[in-house]
Amino acid sequence: MGSRENFGELLQQYSTCDISDALTMLGSPHGGCLPDISMWSPQRQEGHTRIAGPAYTVHFVRRGTEPSTIKEHYIDSVPAGTVIFISAPPDAANAVYG
Repeated sequence: MGSRENFGELLQQYSTCDISDALTMLGSPHGGCLPDISMWSPQRQEGHTRIAGPAYTVHFVRRGTEPSTIKEHYIDSVPAGTVIFISAPPDAANAVYG
């Protein structure tokens, strides 16, 4: 596969269905579908914006949970060209980013 810098360009030529079919053939559960994800930027689910790239996952937890062993703030370790995927407790009462 190409470098991280051209990953998005490489995938732009394929539809979501093409990518899902390929992931299914490679054994990815549910064709790589992650249910209940929606884009919130620049506007929620609006326009023709598409994003693609390697995922950098961040899992927010409730206060009082065992602290992370990561020595730096997560945002300072995000590699260039990645898409940040943030997960938070479902009943979080505030924004988790932005």
